[in-house]
Amino acid sequence: MTAARKKPFCARRTCWSGFSATSSWRTENRREGLCMREIKPIPLSHIDEAASIEAACLGSAWSAEQLADSVGRPDFCYIGAFEDGILTAVCSYYLVAGEVQIVNLAVLPAYRRRGAGRALLNAVRADARTRGCGRILLEYEKGNRAAEALYFSEGFRTVGERRGFYHGTDAVLADLEI
Repeated sequence: MTAARKKPFCARRTCWSGFSATSSWRTENRREGLCMREIKPIPLSHIDEAASIEAACLGSAWSAEQLADSVGRPDFCYIGAFEDGILTAVCSYYLVAGEVQIVNLAVLPAYRRRGAGRALLNAVRADARTRGCGRILLEYEKGNRAAEALYFSEGFRTVGERRGFYHGTDAVLADLEI
């Protein structure tokens, strides 16, 4: 095993399936034309910004301090979509017992429907495959049609519900076998 593989996901240069931490690719943006999007680990210098995105999108989110404490953990990954250098979306997940548990996926409202959420999901899937994980698990608020459409278009399936999980609203549990 190489030294790069021994480091936590967010601390090593090679992040997932051939993409490096500084990899970027051009993507077509229907509203704005071409933009440069990078999917990469979120550096500590962007933790406050990332916490703000989670709070704006999810209401109850982790604080910047909680995120900073988690970033150094070997089982925790925190990646972001940067469009032309601006952090527009975040995704946090844990690696547990051969599975990936997505904790949060949030895209700033002004940047939704441009592919950032899908790009983050694809990066998580690639990292999971690289690590030999067999399944990705997540949950989302029942009635969140945008989340449902994204997850099911990527092959997730409903496996259960948690009653009253989101301040009285049910959570839908979904998974993806990979």
